[in-house]
This record gives sequence, C-alpha cells and structure tokens, in this order.
Amino acid sequence: MIGALNNYQHGRHAAPLVLTCRTGHYQALTDADVWAHDAALVTIDPVSSAKAREFIESRVNNPARWQTVLSTIDHHPGGPLAVGLSTPWRLSLATTVYEQRDPDSSYSRDPADLIRVAATSNHALREHLLTHFITATIAARAAQSDKPAPYTAGQTHRWLAILARYLHNNAATGRVFDGVPLSGTDLVLHQLWPLVGIHRVRGIVLAATALIWLIATPILLIHNGTGLSTGQIAGFAVPGIGFFGWTCLIWNTVGLPPNRIHTRQLRTQKGRRTLAISLVSGLIAGLVGGLELELQVRLAVGLAAGITFGLGFWIWLSNERKDRQEHDAASITWDPREIIKHDLVAGLVIGLSIGLSVGLVAGLTYGLAVALTWGLAVALTFGEVGVRYLALLLCTRGWFGTPELPWRLGRFLHWCYHAGLIRQAGIGYQFRHRELQNHLANKPATSTVSG
Repeated sequence: MIGALNNYQHGRHAAPLVLTCRTGHYQALTDADVWAHDAALVTIDPVSSAKAREFIESRVNNPARWQTVLSTIDHHPGGPLAVGLSTPWRLSLATTVYEQRDPDSSYSRDPADLIRVAATSNHALREHLLTHFITATIAARAAQSDKPAPYTAGQTHRWLAILARYLHNNAATGRVFDGVPLSGTDLVLHQLWPLVGIHRVRGIVLAATALIWLIATPILLIHNGTGLSTGQIAGFAVPGIGFFGWTCLIWNTVGLPPNRIHTRQLRTQKGRRTLAISLVSGLIAGLVGGLELELQVRLAVGLAAGITFGLGFWIWLSNERKDRQEHDAASITWDPREIIKHDLVAGLVIGLSIGLSVGLVAGLTYGLAVALTWGLAVALTFGEVGVRYLALLLCTRGWFGTPELPWRLGRFLHWCYHAGLIRQAGIGYQFRHRELQNHLANKPATSTVSG
C-alpha cells in the first residue's frame, strides 16, 4: 500500500493524507526500507502527570475523592500508576469505572484502590479496569436516560465476547475465503455470516431455495386440479434446479456488495437511459411470452408482464453496473443497519417483479401462486447479502453448539455504539480500543478481579 501511495504522488503535487499505524508496524516497515515519501512522522507521547490531573479533574464529579490518585501521579511520574494511566484510553477507563454509582447513589469503588492494583503490574491494572468497564458503562448509560438498559452487563459481555473471538481468530489465523481476507477488526453486519461457518450458512440458504420448490410444486399442481404428470412436474422442477444452481454459483463469493434501489440515478441522463433500456427489454420479453396466451388477453398481459419484468431488470442492472468496489457518495447510508434493509427490499422487489411477470405470462392456470413462488426463489438469489444476514441470525440461536447472539444484532451493536463500547467505522463497527477487543476475546464469560 505504501508503494501505491508513493506512486500516486510521483511527479504530482503532494496529495494530503494522514496514515496511521502502530509503532511495531512502523518499525517493521522502516527496517524494510519502506516509508511514505514527503511525509512527517508524528508520534504520540505518554500523557504527562499534569495532563492526567487535568483530564481526571474535568471528568469526575468530586475531585476530592481522587486526591490520593492525583497526588501519587504528581509525586511519582515514573511510578506504576502514572505509567498505567499514561494514555487517554486508560484514563477514560479509570474515570468510567470509578465514577460508577450503586442504586443508592453511593460510589461503587474507591479510586485509591487503583494504587494497589497498579503496584501489582501494568497488566493487572489493565485487566482490572477492562473487567469492570462494561458494567460501569451500562450503569452510566442507564443513569443518563433514567430507565434501565435494554441489555444486562452479562448479556453485553457475552455477546461482545463472541464477536471479539471471531475477529481475534480471523486476525490470528489470517482466514481467507474466495481470496478475501476476513476482517480482524471490523464488524460489518452483512459480512459477519462466516462467524457460524461458511458452509452452514450457505447450506441453510440452499435448503430454503430447494424447499420452496419442493413444497410449492405439488401444492400448485394439486390446487389447480392439473394432477402430477411428468411434464407438469418438470415444468416446475427445471426452473427450480436452475435457481438452485444459480444460488450455488453466487455463494462461491464471500465479498458480495449489498444491493439497493438507486432512484437517484433517474436524475442523470445515464440513469434514465438505463431505465428505458430495461423497460424496452422487459416489454419485448413480456410480449414474446404472451404469444402463448389467448389472442384477446395477449397484449394486456404481455404489457403488464413486460413492465414488471423491466422494473426488476432495471434494479438489477443498476446494481450490477456500479463499480462493486466504490460507493455512490450521494446514496451512502451511515447507519450500518440500513444496508441490510436496502438489500432485502431490493431483493424482494426484483424477485416479486420477475415472479409477477412469470405469473402473468402463465395466465389463469397458475397465476398469483406461480408469481409468489418465482418471486421468493429469485429474492433468495438477488437479496443474497440480506439473506446471509438472516441465515446468520438463524444460526446463532445456540443450536448444535453454535454461538448465541441476539435476534436483533444490528440494534444491539447500535446501542453499544451509543453507550460508548464500540465505535462506528464507515459501514461497520469496531471495538472502542484493541485492548477491549483482546480482553473480551480472552474472557468469554463475565468475571471479577479482586479489588
């Protein structure tokens, strides 16, 4: 990546950018004689004793409770407590944990305990603060809103620990699927499904596709009084096999981008041209299909089928023509949950549009039932991102030894973001600090640290 940045700037004006990394990574690049040209190195110094005092006094309600801690930091700037609290993150942990109050408004912990814990080791201080961080954060959140939190500290710890272990395993093993490395830091909702096993989620969607046809075919034929002749069964089985195979091919890719209905494209000439081409293509297909119907209904049914098919084709085409690695800045949503909703809606619209077209062409023999069957089958294929997310939720019920996560995972993560346990990064979430992620990955169950 460094080479690509240097090549981009070669022979041009310097492109403004800020590139961050950890000290170890920077040293490794330096040892390999790799660095960003025309760049200034900025390092973060430890927080001084004076700054630590200023930070604590600005964050606590009663600075007098912290005088023992403040005095120790002032008089022993190189001591274990000052070193242990020498980063903004650690200072935030300390003030959050030791400002927690019990239901009777008394403080849960005495800040002076920090001195004893820090004297043990820096590791002990870190683990002590991280162990109580989730409980203290939830208590502070509930006190601000004057109503109980929707999730307990135990639930929050357990669910976040599952996600932290998944990220930790990805980073430790360098997991790659279909040439795409699985993230070790980002919780992107529509890319979390490998958490419960790639083959398990894939199998559920393939089974759902097959089940639709296995159940719908005999019901449709018997309901319409047409019997179960070989030709009629084949008429439903062949498309079903086609959809099943199509789904198998699509599921060979892990990094599929989500779909959405790009209505903003209609504001541009190119977008309107794409819609016109789609409608014309749909009308032609609908009229050709209508040739098999009676003369008196051929035109009406063909036009209706063509319009519905054309709209579905336009939505699919507008998604396919986009650069799959870029986003339309005008249509980006900054709420990660909305991505799933848009993909499911787009998949259903595409599926039901194509399904309705097929149902209209099929005429009175099968009608709406055919449309719904085709629509659901196509939706499972076109709404693959949202469907994978739904399969993830189905697989995280604790059955057969799989991890258990909340049904409304997006809502839970959004709440954790507002509570200050995780942060939003683009279209996904990250743990607020790598120390918190590592702590949860190594401590899946809630525990306490003495003192």
